[in-house]
Amino acid sequence: MIKFFKGSDDKFKLPKVKNTRKHYDVVIHIGAPKTGSSALQKFFIENQSILNKLGFLYPEHSLDENGISGGHSNLALKLIDKRDAEAKKQFDILISKAKKANKVLFLSSEAFYIRPQAVADLVDGHRCKIIAFFRDPIEAINSNYNQGIKRNFSTASPEQFCSRLLREHTSFYTGQIFNQWVKSFSKEDVDVYGYDSAVLKQFPIQEVFLNGLGLTNKEITTNFTIENKTVNRSYSYTSLELKRLLNHALDQKAHHFNHQLDWFLQGISDKSSDPSINLSALISEATYNKLEQHFREKTQQFLDKVLVKINPEFLQSPQEIVGTKLPHKAVTFCRMFEVIEQIKLEKAQLYSYLEKQVHVQLKNNTIGSDAGKLADLFDIDHKKGSETSPWFSSAILTKMPNFKLEDFLRETAYVAYERGDSKHAQALIEKARELRPKGPFIVKLSDKLRAELGAFKSTK
Repeated sequence: MIKFFKGSDDKFKLPKVKNTRKHYDVVIHIGAPKTGSSALQKFFIENQSILNKLGFLYPEHSLDENGISGGHSNLALKLIDKRDAEAKKQFDILISKAKKANKVLFLSSEAFYIRPQAVADLVDGHRCKIIAFFRDPIEAINSNYNQGIKRNFSTASPEQFCSRLLREHTSFYTGQIFNQWVKSFSKEDVDVYGYDSAVLKQFPIQEVFLNGLGLTNKEITTNFTIENKTVNRSYSYTSLELKRLLNHALDQKAHHFNHQLDWFLQGISDKSSDPSINLSALISEATYNKLEQHFREKTQQFLDKVLVKINPEFLQSPQEIVGTKLPHKAVTFCRMFEVIEQIKLEKAQLYSYLEKQVHVQLKNNTIGSDAGKLADLFDIDHKKGSETSPWFSSAILTKMPNFKLEDFLRETAYVAYERGDSKHAQALIEKARELRPKGPFIVKLSDKLRAELGAFKSTK
């Protein structure tokens, strides 16, 4: 039974929860992804000694130059990689240290989120509390589109990304996984809080979490200074679109430069005063309505058992969509150019790497319809395909008499893709893949188009 603190005139009241220090040996924060975990982990590590004084052993982990961390991912990733024995050994050392000090072991990592049974096996024999946050599914889709561009080298447009979600298995956005957490632990041991902007305007997420640990209001206000500062926010629209374009050219194995670029764009985004762009501004009205219908009811159903109810309107369909507008394309291009110039001035080696990569990919004709934009950003002379330009180079035409059908399909698919006709390009390259399933370029272009457009469906 949830009880509320009384005496506040504010709109929302934090629930009164049982003291985890009396009832549990371990508390694990599991995310979910894109629900303020970086801000929480920064707060936890900076207040490690205070948490220790209050009865929680929070093990060390690092922060990068933007204050971002994976928390205790070194343990959680062992579970994902199914190195359970190594994870158990590491956990046993930590829990022994906590028990010896008469503390509750406190762990945090989003990497725990997808392995409920593995976590249950890890903590077997110990009383464990699971604390999570969950985001409105439409907000989560927008945030994860952003994350795909930031971390996973996606080049898809928002419309392509969302259309693919409607065709594929998408339990990640519905909260269905919490059924597995309840099954692996119990309903009483799993608390899910809404990552709810209405509540977080009144209570910083750090305060919501500390309250979820069972700390009293006096313990929180006396011991902690909470700065409601954004950490690891989504990229600003300028940074997002620039990174999407650069993803066409980046070498995914060049970790040093890729990290530098992310840190730079993240730093710009964290300082940006640009308003957030709602998903409704990025995709068609028809696709947005389908997303609402597809996710809203399922989410409410799955979260009903575990959601700590602070705001009764959380997860309800909005009465009206608050409109945001994309900046004009010319304005966005000018802002992207300014960022490129800033990289050139402040990170000369990174700029040289980016310029070289764009040069190479333009020369190899692997970028497609975004080639012209990248060429202009780096002031590179590039001939853009047009309705009247030749379809094939002289070198390709010379080889064509010896081509097999799959060769013709491959070359025609690529030219169609470069001209911006992704739909027909996919139909052609999928046929080529049927005929030559291990052709390197065929597979590469096929996979690229599947990532952008989703799995191919024949119109026959």
